Amino acid sequence: MSSIMDSEAALRAKAEEHGLDAGLIASLIGRGVNSISKLAYSITTPGVNPTEDQLRGLVDPSDPGGVTLGALASIRRLVFESQTMSIHQVKMALENTESSKKPELVPAERHARIREQKTRLAGYDLTGPLECSHASYDVVGEMLQKDSVVYLPPTKFGTRSAEVAKDRPPKELIIDSSSHLAVTTGRKEDRCNVNSDLLLSQAFTRRALACDLMGACSFAALEGWHRFLFRHLEHAPPSGYDHVTKEQLLRADKQGWIRLAEILPSIKRLPDGSKPLDAAFAALRTDPCVIFHLLPLPSTARKPSQSNKRREATEEIDSGESHGKRRKGPKKGKGKGKGKKGKNFEDRMPSEIKVFIEIFSGSGGLTAEVRKRGLIYSVGVDCSISKQVKSPTVRLDLTTADGQALLFDMLEQPTVVGFHAAPPCGTASLAREIRKHLPNMPQPLNPEIQEGVYAATVEEKERGWLEGPLTLHELEAGASLTRRFGVAQSSTGSDGMPCVKIRPIDNFTESLINLTNSGSECIPVHSVDVVIVSLLIPTCSKATHSSNTCAPNSLQPGARTLRSA
Repeated sequence: MSSIMDSEAALRAKAEEHGLDAGLIASLIGRGVNSISKLAYSITTPGVNPTEDQLRGLVDPSDPGGVTLGALASIRRLVFESQTMSIHQVKMALENTESSKKPELVPAERHARIREQKTRLAGYDLTGPLECSHASYDVVGEMLQKDSVVYLPPTKFGTRSAEVAKDRPPKELIIDSSSHLAVTTGRKEDRCNVNSDLLLSQAFTRRALACDLMGACSFAALEGWHRFLFRHLEHAPPSGYDHVTKEQLLRADKQGWIRLAEILPSIKRLPDGSKPLDAAFAALRTDPCVIFHLLPLPSTARKPSQSNKRREATEEIDSGESHGKRRKGPKKGKGKGKGKKGKNFEDRMPSEIKVFIEIFSGSGGLTAEVRKRGLIYSVGVDCSISKQVKSPTVRLDLTTADGQALLFDMLEQPTVVGFHAAPPCGTASLAREIRKHLPNMPQPLNPEIQEGVYAATVEEKERGWLEGPLTLHELEAGASLTRRFGVAQSSTGSDGMPCVKIRPIDNFTESLINLTNSGSECIPVHSVDVVIVSLLIPTCSKATHSSNTCAPNSLQPGARTLRSA
């Protein structure tokens, strides 16, 4: 691979950055100075300052005196940076630092190669799923730097869009071999998804593009190897054998790279310009070690024997119908009346396999009761699972398209015999709790207080203090409605024991009736001690004429309410 010192694109970028015109850059490259390292040693060795005549001759050998001052300044700066970078590269190689070992394609060289590849492979749209990540080039670069074949798994060749969207790796503190402390950017191993045939095919194509761009092999050779592998997925297997699976394809691909490592001592470009990997990939198609992994395997599906026909119902219940496999259920005994018409699939299933699904299950109370009655595989479905859940619950967000598709797929399974869909929590079951958060709203009613208010209202009606009950049609026009509520208060019963009594209260403030009454004068109410003294004064005044002490009065302790007065 080309480092920044050996890249022609890097030299062009540096020269344009320093102000050299396109004609001068083309003149330098035409004379063989096509990299930064060659420019560093073109007139003097690094560390020796070139003279002005040498710089003028480098710019224009035919007319050194006609070189402008601006061009002379630009070439002097470019030569100085080239020599400095060359010295730094040698220093890092001697110190054996981590940065000197890191095979990275410089941006200018990478962009130039990508443009050339898009022009050469005009029939391919190298965007979207076929745009290689920059990390995939580094994976191939490591193999080229070692000059030995290593297995390049397709999972390492992700897309550029996925690479841009991922989080940046954290910084790492390392100590190199020379005991120098350095801070570097940590490397995060990227793994792309290859779960389907399409995703695997796209990952294989990105691997071929990355190897072609880095010069390890041609795109046609590696992509031809990939198409050879995928053609085996389409071959019809012999009777009693299964189709070749994707797992077999991946094993064959890995074995192919292992064979390449055995037969190729070096992967560098040959003097004639050919690449060793191109011919090696063509030879893999007839290699027995590779073809062995692409042979169809015997089918695992077995037809039920005559002696096992009585278990036909349980054998039909499987979750791998699409895989060609059957899973036997528990033994059910001999059974009677098998083969009779009128029994559907659900009726022939044993109760241990039947599944009931509760949608918007909440705490899973219904699912728990269903499981107690024999349907032990029943589950609930909800977007959140609380700590008070009573049965197994599948976390599923039904507000998304993926969640809805997964739920429909669950309901279409043959083992599902029923489902229950309740309104989501927050619309009905939690309505009372929602009211608590609204201002000026009454709290949920207490049944004991309600009964006490009703009893007091009936008692007042019997005493003739109230009329009713009345319907809304029996009320007079303009009548005001007042809400009655109860308050629990501590009191003392007739037996002298403490008790709780319900006091009915008519909320005339809420019905605005209190605003219709007002008073300008207030009658002061004396306290209890004043009332007792006023009762004792007449008795003491009568006893004064006979003795100096007050005679005992017939007052008895107790309490009486206005209702019982």
